[in-house]
Amino acid sequence: MTTTSMTAKQQLLEAVEGHQPAPFLSLIQGHEKKRKTVDLEEVVLELSRGEVKHVWGCLQAWADEQVTAFVAEHHNQNEEIAASGTNNKDQESTNKYNEKLLEGIVKFAHIYISTFKEGTTFIPGKMLEMTLLLHEMLAAFNGSVKLAIVSLCEQWWLQELEAQDLLVTNVLSHLLEATTRNGAQKKEVLRLWKLHNALATIDLDSPNNKKFVELLTYCISCPIFLNCDEGIKWLVGLFSWPSLIPLLHKEVRLAIPECTRAHSAKYGEVYFKAWKASQGDTKKTIEEECIQDLMYTAIHANPMSSRPSANLHHLLHHIHSYKKHRAVSSLITELYQPILWRSFTVANGYVRMNATGLLCDAFPLNDYNLSQEEQSNLLERQYHTLKTLLLDPCHLVRITAVKGVFNILCKYWIMVPNEVIKAIFKTLLTVLVYDVTTAEVRLEVIKGLTLLLGSADAVPFLIQVLPRLGDVFDDANHKVREAFAKLLLKVKESQALKYWDIVSVPHLLHRLELDNPKVAQLVSRLLLSSFHPFTKTDEELLQRSLSLLEENRMAARRFYQYAGSMISLPNVVHFMLLLWLCLSNHIALHRQQQQQQQQQSDDEENEDSEDSGKNDSGRQRKQQSVRGGRRCERDSLVSTSNKENAAGVLAEGDEEKEEEESEDEEVSPLDNLDVLCGILDTVGILWATNAHRLAKPENNKYLEALRNKLSRNFQHFFKYFKGNADASRTLLYIASFLPKSLVPTLVGHCMSQLKAIQVEQVVSERRRSRRQVRFCETSTPKPQVALHILCHILEHPINRVSTLQRHRAQLLDIIQDLTKVKDLITERLHRNEELSDLCCDTFLCECWSLYLRLVVVCHHSPSKEPPGKQSIGRETEDLIFHSPACVLECLEWASSTLVPYLGEKNGGKRKLQDTEEAFTLITTLLRSLVTSSTHLLIIGAANIPFVYMLNDFVKILIETDSNGMFWEEGLCLAQESYEFLWVYESSEEEKDETIITGSRLANICISSMADYFKHHDQLPQECELSNTLVHLLMSLGQRSRQDQSYVLEHLMSCVVEHLCWRIEKNNGVDKEAKCIQHLGGFVALLVGTFQKQTKLSIVVMDAFSHFLSTANHDMTSLLAACHLLEVLLQDSGKISRYSLKQTVVAANSVMSAVALPEKESEEADQESPLSIYKDSAKTANKILDNLKESLSIV
Repeated sequence: MTTTSMTAKQQLLEAVEGHQPAPFLSLIQGHEKKRKTVDLEEVVLELSRGEVKHVWGCLQAWADEQVTAFVAEHHNQNEEIAASGTNNKDQESTNKYNEKLLEGIVKFAHIYISTFKEGTTFIPGKMLEMTLLLHEMLAAFNGSVKLAIVSLCEQWWLQELEAQDLLVTNVLSHLLEATTRNGAQKKEVLRLWKLHNALATIDLDSPNNKKFVELLTYCISCPIFLNCDEGIKWLVGLFSWPSLIPLLHKEVRLAIPECTRAHSAKYGEVYFKAWKASQGDTKKTIEEECIQDLMYTAIHANPMSSRPSANLHHLLHHIHSYKKHRAVSSLITELYQPILWRSFTVANGYVRMNATGLLCDAFPLNDYNLSQEEQSNLLERQYHTLKTLLLDPCHLVRITAVKGVFNILCKYWIMVPNEVIKAIFKTLLTVLVYDVTTAEVRLEVIKGLTLLLGSADAVPFLIQVLPRLGDVFDDANHKVREAFAKLLLKVKESQALKYWDIVSVPHLLHRLELDNPKVAQLVSRLLLSSFHPFTKTDEELLQRSLSLLEENRMAARRFYQYAGSMISLPNVVHFMLLLWLCLSNHIALHRQQQQQQQQQSDDEENEDSEDSGKNDSGRQRKQQSVRGGRRCERDSLVSTSNKENAAGVLAEGDEEKEEEESEDEEVSPLDNLDVLCGILDTVGILWATNAHRLAKPENNKYLEALRNKLSRNFQHFFKYFKGNADASRTLLYIASFLPKSLVPTLVGHCMSQLKAIQVEQVVSERRRSRRQVRFCETSTPKPQVALHILCHILEHPINRVSTLQRHRAQLLDIIQDLTKVKDLITERLHRNEELSDLCCDTFLCECWSLYLRLVVVCHHSPSKEPPGKQSIGRETEDLIFHSPACVLECLEWASSTLVPYLGEKNGGKRKLQDTEEAFTLITTLLRSLVTSSTHLLIIGAANIPFVYMLNDFVKILIETDSNGMFWEEGLCLAQESYEFLWVYESSEEEKDETIITGSRLANICISSMADYFKHHDQLPQECELSNTLVHLLMSLGQRSRQDQSYVLEHLMSCVVEHLCWRIEKNNGVDKEAKCIQHLGGFVALLVGTFQKQTKLSIVVMDAFSHFLSTANHDMTSLLAACHLLEVLLQDSGKISRYSLKQTVVAANSVMSAVALPEKESEEADQESPLSIYKDSAKTANKILDNLKESLSIV
């Protein structure tokens, strides 16, 4: 026994006997430190039984005082305590509740019982009495005291100490509450699982334990239990209580529509393990009331609602996965027997579809309790049903049947009889693969064949079948063609059949040329090893590339477009150099032949005096030289110097043949100009598709090699392809990747081309002018061409930056000139027709748009420098341009000139004869003005007064125009002005209600939409209004939830108001409305916008609930809101069930506060306001009752 332990023992006894909290708590804290200063376990072991009784007697009294003080403090009993005696101030402070002290006493109890060993337990009566009291009062405590009591009782149960049954009930309740709350952790589930045996001590059938049973039931819908093994075991154990099974099953049915696919499989695991662990009546209850009920629900669920039906199938799939066990297989067959087979004969296609999916997933259904003959008949019945379902009238059933049949054949090919296989494939390949009703059936057939190729047993049969399907590659649906291309890739991978036996190579090239990018990419991957093999020599590689170019040049372009990303960069660079070298050698050989021919022609001119014999010999030498040149072309297309270090492109020719006729018949692919242009195309395409890889620093050596090799003799390529415009364009494109040193060559080529065009024009004019009298034609100005050139310069980023830096003065002069377009527009509005053919309306719009764009990009405000550094030159001052001031002038001009005519179009006296053309001109001009003004906000060039003036201008536009031409621009401006004001405006400033902020402008746009759709059914023009509205609402939510709610509540009020208008127009709600689209264009536009967004739908439904709870509503508004919720329940999209519940609860609370008149006057008829009021209330309550029943709202 150490001195330190003796000291600690004495300190403990003195602190307990003297009721000294500080020394006692210091001992507890010293024991809990990582480096213990006091080991209380050792101290406890040194205490004798008498000392233990004495210590616990003092601690129990101490704990009683703290409990009494706690009760007095929390039940306002301080007066009773004061009246119980005359106590001094020290005694009052002693009786004050000390949370730390009570926690320390409980922790000491935990330390005490942790020292127990087997057979050496001693629990004083005072300690047991204190623990029982604390357990009973567990719900009243909070914080660390409560956690300490729970930990003590847990340890008490795990060590199986005295009276453990009395110390576990409240602990279980606490742990259940902890695991079912949001943010629960797996360690809490593990603690709960360790106490699972304690459930046997609780009477779950007692009415006193109703709340406890609710917590147990709620466990099965908490994801935390499904995410860990201990949680699964806990849930399985709950099914051992017969009284809990119906409650648990009901909770699962409510949770399935909202759970994930993984959680639905976990539910299947829970049901299966619970069935496996149960016996007798409990097992039968699980079979008939749970599993069979899920089967029935899965068959009759609506598959179009997606998640509920799919989750049920995933749940049952987990149970079906154990069908290899005889007992499980017999169970599945027995449970499906009364409900599955009759579902195939019902009229509802959805039911037949669900039943088909379950049959295919559970196949083969086999009851081992039946005789062999009965089992064979059952299996034959399944085969017959599957063959019948493949020809079902409903396409959804056929799609499901095709999927299921191929899965069955892939797993059980050897088991299925040959006659059944042949009958199935006869239907698949003669009927379903050409199904004209829907492409989905054809698609599933091709996908199924691809899946079946993975089965080695089925491959011999497929070798005979697949060659008949080549024409399917020309299917009208691109998804079918894409699936067929994947099938060919699978065939190539299996190596059991050559893919060109199914689809010929010319057919593949044809599809590669014409098909969409996805199919083309798959075909390129398929043909990669054929036209670009990695293991072949350069000679063979070049031969295959030339054959591809000769076969189909356009297909070759697309092949290398997609193959470039499938080949490693070193191989791509090597291949590009190979092609370029081949082409370079061909051009060099061509130049050599031309020089030889020129020399021979010169020799012939000098030998005019020679005899005919010498001429004949000269002609023979000429023919021999041409033949020799052709041989040289074939034999040395890619002969290179040591510097090139490249392999030969074509094989060395065979030995020279003696017959001249056979030599003349041989034609090189390079004699075809189209092939040469194709080589250029290939080099350009490969460089373009791999430019991002070449731009990386580690690949700089490949980039430099390409630039050095391709820039050599580039002028010879221009000369050779001088007359070919297609090749010239390709060369110019390739030159864009080459160094700057090549610029003079490019300039010379372009200038020569321009001179050739001018010469050709002069020659043609001279030919036309011969012996003819003609008038001198003046050149016609082409201002639109100038506009397009300037727009093109400004659209390219590099050109725009360069132009703004070097030619800013010229741009400002252009802006000054384009200012005159306002005078032309004013003149045009006073006429009934266009000003002229040259100055047409289109030209005016383009000038106006370019003017505004230049105003935005040329913005440059004077920098604010210190007074001592204001030394700006005259030239710099001339280049300063303040864009907001210029735009404000445009706004004032538009307000006085354009907007009045816009109002005349919508009503009032008209001054224009050509209204439609003028209206189109005005709207185009105004939209360009608003868009360019918004761009000023984006670049931060505006100020706060400018923003408010712009918002006022757009507000006037929206209110003046009743055709919805400015909604999209208005919403974009609302978003950008909101962002601008959020950054630059002080939030402390109070805003006047007359000031148009971004959120208020958004509400004005929404109100304008509501008014428009009362007279129209569709949008006025094609626009991205939904996306613009989503971006606006998300932007508001990122900055301020309050502003977002402000806009959303106004949106929902407009939706409800529009529905009220429809109800009054139709004299009631539309009972046939099953989706949002049936409620009209306005509701479909706005509600459909957030219906597709998960996060946005949550805040919109919250705003809807707040709108129902706070605003004042008449009965028609409440009816409209209930009707909207009714439709959303059927067509919820990504709106969660929880959000719908909250909104329905809000609507129900409002309806419950509505007072209906008890008696109606006898004279009142059915059309009186009171009758209409009562009918609306009755309909709304009926809708709410249905909603509460569907959503399980009590």
